[in-house]
Amino acid sequence: METSPSPKKKQVLLPIVAGTEPIEASIPIDTPRRAGADVTVASAGDALLVEIMYGVKIMADELLADCAAASYDLIVLPGGVPGAVNLGGSATLESIVRKHAEKGGLYAAICAAPPLALASWGLLNGHKVE
Repeated sequence: METSPSPKKKQVLLPIVAGTEPIEASIPIDTPRRAGADVTVASAGDALLVEIMYGVKIMADELLADCAAASYDLIVLPGGVPGAVNLGGSATLESIVRKHAEKGGLYAAICAAPPLALASWGLLNGHKVE
């Protein structure tokens, strides 16, 4: 009996920085993983261990700079302040998300990340954040 090859797992990128809101990082890490996706948690800083809000520390899988050449099905930006400000200030992240968007890739942002990151990069596609 011949078996068909397993479908390729969806690839998700979740960047984190100092000041990321813990729940806004943990849910988009956990939920896609439960659904069978590979989620790469990437530090937009220069170390894999990132202190996000409330003293919570997360060990990233990779540095964001090392993810620039990879291809993702979805990029999710968590919120939190100053986390969303720090994400919005990352030229590396902006470049990754812009290239992804230009290819028609899916991207999402939570809470403060739409106005503080996506809007500053011109990637709200005509939507307003109020």
